[in-house]
Amino acid sequence: MSKLFLFPNPVSNELRWNAPSGRSDLNYTIYRLDGTIIEVPLSSAANGSFDVSKFSPGYYILMAKTAHGETIAKNSFIKI
Repeated sequence: MSKLFLFPNPVSNELRWNAPSGRSDLNYTIYRLDGTIIEVPLSSAANGSFDVSKFSPGYYILMAKTAHGETIAKNSFIKI
């Protein structure tokens, strides 16, 4: 499994990412560390961003999955 490049990290407002190998066919989901789904960003672009300003401070995971549900990349970020 690859890692998503997330920046800035820690983040306060807008989280940006670059998908592995520039893939543009992925669905992204943000989870809390306990596995609860927080958000499902609509973008499937290889490079994207998402507003996390309303999230509570803490640790989160951004996962990238194929249309068939296979997780191909993930990384964690800190919301401050």
